This record gives sequence, structure tokens and C-alpha cells, in this order.
Amino acid sequence: MKKYFILQNLFLLAIIFNSTSVFAANITWSSATKISGDGDISTTGTLKYAYNWSGGNQNINGVTFTGTSSTANVGSGAPYDIVLSRNPANLYDNIGLYAPYSQTATGLSAAYLALLNNFPGTSYSGSANAMDVTLQNLTIGTDYSVQVWVNISYYATSRTVTFAAGNTATLYCQTGGGTSNYYGQYVIGTFTANATTQIITVSGSSNSPGAILCGIQVRSQGGVSAPGPLTYSIPSATYTVNTAIATNTCTNAGGASSTFSISPSLPSGLVLDTTNGNITGTPTASSAGQTYVVTATNAYGSGSGTVTITVTNGVQPPGPLTYSTNPANYTIGSAIATNVCTNGGGASSTFGISPSLPAGLSLNGANGNLTGAPIAALPPTTYTITATNAGGSATVGLIIAVTPPGVIFWQTPNNITGDTDVVHEGSPLYAYCWSNASA
Repeated sequence: MKKYFILQNLFLLAIIFNSTSVFAANITWSSATKISGDGDISTTGTLKYAYNWSGGNQNINGVTFTGTSSTANVGSGAPYDIVLSRNPANLYDNIGLYAPYSQTATGLSAAYLALLNNFPGTSYSGSANAMDVTLQNLTIGTDYSVQVWVNISYYATSRTVTFAAGNTATLYCQTGGGTSNYYGQYVIGTFTANATTQIITVSGSSNSPGAILCGIQVRSQGGVSAPGPLTYSIPSATYTVNTAIATNTCTNAGGASSTFSISPSLPSGLVLDTTNGNITGTPTASSAGQTYVVTATNAYGSGSGTVTITVTNGVQPPGPLTYSTNPANYTIGSAIATNVCTNGGGASSTFGISPSLPAGLSLNGANGNLTGAPIAALPPTTYTITATNAGGSATVGLIIAVTPPGVIFWQTPNNITGDTDVVHEGSPLYAYCWSNASA
């Protein structure tokens, strides 16, 4: 037994996290545990990401380990979830992908076996030939757990490989009494992210095969994080001058915020609560639609959201405007029939016209009607009539022409299109056609 114990220690294989790396946060490791069944896979917290190098997705104990064959950038795209790199960078041994032994022992699912029998790593041992495993896309202030596996059953019993990230964890490549169908170990580490990345350096001891990583999962365990994103109960709000608004409530999906700010400044009379981001108050002046950026900040960062606010004075603007006769052809010296303006919107407080009307014609500033008797000839000219009230304004173009008595003023010719071509303005004096029958 003593001889066996000595032999066991001579061939110890350890996975060591290199203390010379910049780890970001120290990881606290649990005791290494022998691989025994699918229940090994932790389901505590919320899955951030999980990967295996079997070439396909493996679902174990309800956790899906995404399959990858990459020995560098792991994930769907930059910034990748995990980056594997040599440590030191000039390591002469490249990181490779290995599947050294196919185990068939009972007790583990096929998916778990696939995860354990394929891994990236280095073929040379020692801390000078380490592999950095950089976890990315972390949220500062959040508590995480990371679970890793080591398994090479064809090595002698109890060889070890040592890993480290501020603190160290030692795992056995296999824990059985022989060199086949005995499994290695896994370990779970916990840390609070103080950066968006976390380095774990893996290296093999002097009698090991090098740095190996059979599988990895990262799970969020909660904790404090940066605020955001922010959303509002009324993301696009329209308010009325001198009317108190219902509270526009801000929802913060991230970590609790210590302060809220907004840019640009809110319309006069509205207030941002700097403790919760809610918007309240009574607007005192109209304001055109504007998108405001609200930012929540705490010790771990910031998050933002937008809200669009328009303030009206509660009055419907005028318009659309139409005239009873448009275009209008008038005769010098003859009083015109009132050209009535119809306003399809809010009542107008004033009407204006540009340019000035021909001599003898006038615009009623209260209702926009046109009256009078023109005293000078005028070629067809477009006048712009504008109706205005506290809510806004509306315009319409009115064409006016004035001709001497007995002078026919011809409009611009139009294409013949149908019965509606026949003009119905005024009272018919006579009308003739030269067809074989009356039309």
C-alpha cells in the first residue's frame, strides 16, 4: 500500500492557474470533486455560457454545452465569450485539440462522455507552457461561478495538473485504480467580476501532458451590476401646457442606480427624479417633439434609455383650408361673389395673405373670406393664405386672375378626361354642340 501511495504521488497530474497572469478578480475554488454522473453539472444561478470541444452541442443535466472546435476564439463573434491563448505568448507549443481516449464505462451519459473525451490544450507540461482561458462579456459587479473539468483516464492513477487565478485549484486527471474507464475531477470557482474579462491560467505539472480543459460553464449568481437598460411606461409622450402629467415611470433592468440624469433638459415645468428616473410635473410651455437620453449610474457603470416628449398648448391647429372658388376669375369693376374659406381644423384667430391682394379685393382677417370689386387687370397669380391659432397654422394656395370687361381670359388647356371636364361655375347662359343629337 505504501509503495502504491508513493507511486501515486510520483505520477500526480495537476492543473495550475499561473500566478503571473493578471486575473482581474481572485477566484475562490471549491474542493475538487470526482466525476460521477450527469448531476455533477451545476444548475445554480443563470447560465451565461457553456462550451465543450466534442464538435457538437451536448445537453447534460439540462445545461446545453455549445459545441466548438476552436482553440482560440470561442463564441459566435467578437467579443467572443472565451479566448484561449498561450502563456507566455511566445510559447513554442501551440494549443491543440485532443481526443486521446474513448471511455465506455457505465454511469455517465453519452453527452457527458463526449464532453470529457475532447479538449483543447498544450502537449508540453510546466508553468512555462501554460494556456490562458479568458472569460469575456462579463458584467462588472456581478457574482459568477465557473465550472471546469479535467479527464485523461489513460494516465497513471492520481497524476495531477494544477490551475490558478489568484487562488489555485488542483484536479486529478483520473481517480480510479487503473488506467482505463476511470474519470477525473471537476471544480467550481466563484468570483465577483471587477472587469468585463477574467483570466484563468491553466498549466500542467512537470509530469503532466500539459494544460487541458475538457469543458467549461459560466453562470451568473446575481450581485450588483451596472444599471440599464432603461425603459419608460410612456416611451413617446404628448402633454398639454398647464396640465399635470401622469408619472412617466422608469424601469431599470440592471443594477440599482445611485443617480439619474437627462440630456437635453426637460421642457419647462417637467422634472426628472434623480433617484428613480421617473418624470413628473406640469409643463408650462409648448415644446416640439424631442428625444431625451436618460442615464442611470452606479459604482459599477451606467446604463441608458430614451423617452420622446412633445408638449402642446391643447388647441387644435387650423386646416385644411379650402376656397369655394379656386381658381377664381374676376372682371374689372364687377363685385365678386364672396369667395368663402372653409377651415377643416381648429378655429383660427387670424388669417393673412401673401402677396397683397389686387386693388379692390380684401381678405377678412377673422374668417379668410374674399370680397370686393377688383379695379385693375391681373394675370393668374397664386396667393398664399395662412390661418393661425395657438395650436399652429395652415396654408392654402388661391389662384386669382382679373380681366377687363369683354375680354376672355383663357385658362391653361387641359387634357380631355371625362364628363367632369364640363365647368359648372355660375349660371349657364347657353351651350351648343355640333353633333347629330343633343348632348
